[in-house]
Order: sequence, then structure tokens, then C-alpha cells
Amino acid sequence: MRKISKYQLFTELQHGPVTRIYKAIQPELQRVVLMKQLNPELINDVELVERFKQEGLILAKINSPHVITIFDFGFDNDVPFLVTEFIEGNTLAEMIQQHGALPFDIGLFILQQLAYGLIAIHNQNIIHQDIKPGNIFVSTEGEVKLGDLGFSVPLDHRDQHIQGTPAYLAPEIVEGLPADFQSDLYSLGLVGYEMLTGENPFAADEVSTILNRVVSLKPISVHAVRTEVPEKFSLLIAKLTARNPDERFQTAKELSRELEELKISNGIKVDGNSLINFLQNPNHYQISQIIPQERLEQPIQKSKRGKRTVLAVGLITFGLIIFFMIKLMDLNFSFSSGKKDTTQTAIEPNLSQLKNQNDIPIDSNENSNKPEAYNSKENSRKSTLRKDVIADTLNIFNTIMDKLDTIVVTSDPKAFVFHQEDSLGITPISLVLDSKQETVEIEFRTPGFPGIRKTVTIVDQAAQKIHINLWKEVGYLDINIIPWGQIWIDGDSIDISPISHPIVLAPGNHRLMIRHPSLKKVIEPFYIAVGETLRKTIQLQRIH
Repeated sequence: MRKISKYQLFTELQHGPVTRIYKAIQPELQRVVLMKQLNPELINDVELVERFKQEGLILAKINSPHVITIFDFGFDNDVPFLVTEFIEGNTLAEMIQQHGALPFDIGLFILQQLAYGLIAIHNQNIIHQDIKPGNIFVSTEGEVKLGDLGFSVPLDHRDQHIQGTPAYLAPEIVEGLPADFQSDLYSLGLVGYEMLTGENPFAADEVSTILNRVVSLKPISVHAVRTEVPEKFSLLIAKLTARNPDERFQTAKELSRELEELKISNGIKVDGNSLINFLQNPNHYQISQIIPQERLEQPIQKSKRGKRTVLAVGLITFGLIIFFMIKLMDLNFSFSSGKKDTTQTAIEPNLSQLKNQNDIPIDSNENSNKPEAYNSKENSRKSTLRKDVIADTLNIFNTIMDKLDTIVVTSDPKAFVFHQEDSLGITPISLVLDSKQETVEIEFRTPGFPGIRKTVTIVDQAAQKIHINLWKEVGYLDINIIPWGQIWIDGDSIDISPISHPIVLAPGNHRLMIRHPSLKKVIEPFYIAVGETLRKTIQLQRIH
């Protein structure tokens, strides 16, 4: 296995024009990490090397669960690399691409987590400068983290160079002013807008058009696009994306307080588990019900019908418990059809007469006049009956379990497992299936990947272990466009190059289109094989 420094490389995730990104293993701690390495042919580019080092120094200053954590920085044969935590999941861009506009409570939760991350970054007097869905990571464990701080700079080192992604730039940056904290908040507002509407309001085919829209257009309100989004949430997004920086939130902390107040005032209950539930089964996700403020201030009253229902359910449950206790203890309880009921009314046992807590309580009046030998024989009979009932119960349970087969399902990365559109959980999971089924088809789903179906064959009642490496079930397109261009695949707009990660695609035939405002458009078909990383360098030509 190839190594960089002490790290064992597991797989290459990206081979871009500037960096290479690997999934790797740190042997000492046996943990999976993400390694980012500068391309060896660029080690003489002093500016790139310094920017690489600066990213590592900036990450080292930030300690937040909402920002990617750096583990290491170093050089291997004079080539710089940095090592960060590996996030099992996908980017927010991939999540929006897959699901479209997100439920408003999920969008609120993600935006609040990002605000916390921005607080940590700004507290170190650092400007991110490239906040966009592609640099936000959503884990399968319900975590949200800001990443890719390659353009980040200390506040006192900022300049007037335009850095970042055009469609997420603040108007003042496009007009030539240096970035500041309000610029980051503006970009975060555009991320919120895109989560709630499914689109960036300034998206266009040409960069010049995008920049013109940024400085001249005001996005239509979120509430006008989606009426189910609370109007206060829509106004919050509008405040974040105000063209005048003075009209925006002044700090990320102020934003986080407003988001918390929005949750409380509308009775919205959403957390990391809600995000997990949405990722696991988006088609059946239940959006938090909005409770008006006046209702929140009123005491909750249960209806009489509700009370009667609760009482009835309680009585039925209590009766079932009593029935099974009596059945288990075999207290001469019988249902003999056509015979006279000879059972006696139970009398509360006198606990002081019990010599052993494992003995069955017996009515002291019932046996007080009977010889000791009779009582001993009767107790022995009841004990035998009780053991027989327990043995019969265990036999029934074992008979049922003998007809079932256990399958342990794991995947890399973690994925949601479905059987006939029913969610079975997130890997790793144990499935118990009826052994009468000779085969069963399960599907692995995770954001950013096509659904992977596997047919499991049950053999000899033995536990099976099914593992799938999703990284090897898809293909990757690593594309370098000179000088730059907007990437379209199969009619869908993907991103504007350069992009920081390979494009994940289902194996098969695809259609690529590259657009540039002043250069000739490129259209060409290509084929992706399973597990293949297809690398393309496209030199755009002038229009004659």
C-alpha cells in the first residue's frame, strides 16, 4: 500500500490541477483520515506552497465541532501535505443536487450549525472567503462542518483581489472592496437561500452575467417561492443577503441568536437526529409543525376523549401483564370449555410468610389447614408446572429463531439500507430475515452516489456478512479546464472550474458540455467504468 509520510493511502478521491486528495489511514491510531497534498510539479510555485501552509496554520487555530479539524501538516519529499478528519457523508451541494429544496426545518438546523462554525472562525479574526454548498460537509451522523479554508486569510492580511466562487460573492467584493466578516455572512445567506429554494439566485451560464446579477439584482423572497417557509425565516435570509453590508447581521453570533429565537417562537424542534432521519428516508420525512407563539404560551389541555383513550390503553396493557404473569406462574388458572369454574378468588399474599423471593405467593388461608406434606407436594407440583411453561416458551422462541437468518451489513462509506423501499437503517446493521426466502434484494443509498442493489442468498442458516465499498461501485470524473469553464453533465449544471473534488457519476455513458463566455463551447460524450477515475484536460479554443 502506497504511503505519504506515515500515512497509508486507501484511495484517491481527487486528482485536480493543484492538489490531490486521498482517503488514508493513520496506522498508530487506526483511524481514517483525509489527506490533501500539493501536486509535486507545483512545489516550486512559492505562492501556492505558502497558501497551502497558511491553510494548515489557520485550521490549527480553530477548535470547533462545526469546522473541519486538522490532525497534521508536513512535507514528504519536499511536497507539502495536510491531514484532516474524514467526514462520512457528502457536501451540501451534493445533498441539494439530490434532494432539491430542503425541508425548512432541516435548512434552519444546517444554517445554525454553520453560524456556530463561522463564530469560531471569526473569533480568530479570520475570513473564510469561500462559503458555498460545495465547501460544507454533512455527515451521516447528523453533523455539519465548514471546510476548505484554502482562500481564508487573517482580517489584517486581506486585500482587494477577488477570491471565491462568483455566484456566492458579496456585492462589495465584486465592486472592488476587500472582504470582511459581513461578506462571509452574505455568502452564508446565499447558502441558506439555495437550501430553501433549491437554486442560487444569481446562477447563470456566464461569469460576467453572474457578477452583474450579484451587484444589480435583489433575490425574490424565499416565502414567495415556498409559502410553507415561515415568513420570519424568509426575512432572516433577506437580511443576510442585503446588498448594503450595514443592513445585514453584523456578527455570526447575532445570527445564531436570531435563528434560536426563530426556532423557539415557532415551536420548531429540529436537531441532528432530524437530519439523520431526513437523509435516511427523505420521502417520508415529517417537517416540524409550526406552533404559533400565542399557542406556545397557553397550557396544553387534554380532551376527555384523549383521557379515556389513555385510560383504556392503560387498562388493556395492565390486563395483559396480569394475564401473562398468571399464565407464567400457573396459579391454577384454566379455561376449560364446558366445565364449572372452580378457581378461587385470589387473596393478596402475606409477604411475611414468604421464605424465598423466588417462591410463588400462595394464599395462606388456602393451605393453612392442610398437612405439611401436602403443601410441600403442592408447591413442588406448581414449581414443575412453572418450569414447564418457561421451557415451552423458550422452545417456541427457539423454534422461531431457528427459522430466521442473520445478515450483518456494512458499507464504506456508511449508507442507508432499503428493502422494497422500506428503510432498514444505516450501516453497520444486522438484518434478521426469514430463511424461507432463498434470496432478498437490498439497496444501498447515500447522498452523492447512485443506488447500489445487491442480491443476498441465504445459505445453510448461517450468519452472513455483506460488505460493499461504494467508492468502487461508482466512477469519477476529474476534469481540468483551461482557462476555466462551467461544467454541465447530462444536461445538469455541475459547477464552475476549478473544482476541489472529482465528480461522482454512475457507471455508463454520459454527455459533457463546457461553456465559457468568450471561448468555444465543448460538447463530447464519455464513458465511466466502475471504479474508474477518468481524467480529462480540456483546452478551450477561441471563437473564430
